[in-house]
Amino acid sequence: MRFCYADPPYIGTAERIYGDHPDYQGEVNHRELIAMLHKDYPDGWALSLSAPTLYEILGYCHEVGADVRVGAWVKPWSVWKDKNVAYAWEPLIWEGGRKRDWKVRSTALDWCIDNAVMYRKNDPNHTKGTKPDKFCFWLFDVLCMEPDDEFVDMFYGSGAVTKAWERWKAMPHFWRSNTACSGRLDSSAQQSNLFTDGNLPSKARGATRRR
Repeated sequence: MRFCYADPPYIGTAERIYGDHPDYQGEVNHRELIAMLHKDYPDGWALSLSAPTLYEILGYCHEVGADVRVGAWVKPWSVWKDKNVAYAWEPLIWEGGRKRDWKVRSTALDWCIDNAVMYRKNDPNHTKGTKPDKFCFWLFDVLCMEPDDEFVDMFYGSGAVTKAWERWKAMPHFWRSNTACSGRLDSSAQQSNLFTDGNLPSKARGATRRR
């Protein structure tokens, strides 16, 4: 099966947070992104977003008939500017996923708890918004992925999610099937129309983002 995870710059944050990043390409058109995910990844896909934009994103999902669910990444430690009530969680929406045999594989939860990560020390660009391993492993389980699935990390960013996928595949899963394989989106054609300004580089590195 073929799955995709998209972690673009969140709506309204691209220039402010990623404007000085070498991969910066402007704001992402989330309406077109969701339409693409819904059309091109029928086995399953997931998208990270910010809590303030959840209502807008769900509206785009409704427009294309995407039957999504909403999960929560709860962050006991995070950074916030609102001193009244902090945004200490992030939504994850997903559609599809493998049908789970709960007699073989435990039921997944629609939430996970882990601290935010400022950036990876081994990332020379100090890409902000990096996703921690626990979040990534939860993502893979929500979609009920298996090690021999193809995984497309659409917005590569620091590469943390792809690296977590490689580590996760190597774990001794009791449902593990044959030789694992994974993929990374290398074609700029799929994403070139998602940005309101600028063009993607030769490899679809996706507006600087994330993980």
